[in-house]
Amino acid sequence: MNYVNGTVTNNGKNTETIKVTLYLKNENDLTLGKVDTVIENIAPAEVRNFEIGIMGDYRTVNKYQ
Repeated sequence: MNYVNGTVTNNGKNTETIKVTLYLKNENDLTLGKVDTVIENIAPAEVRNFEIGIMGDYRTVNKYQ
């Protein structure tokens, strides 16, 4: 299992629930896989960390988007 960590900030004026999608791509920009996570109830100006777990062999991944 591999993990990708990130941070999301709510720059809006309302509390939001968002879906973050991580795309795994090769050197030809072909999508090899994607994983999602939902981040619920982010208040205005709140900064929240998230982690997405990736299962599988992604040795040919050159770019995360």
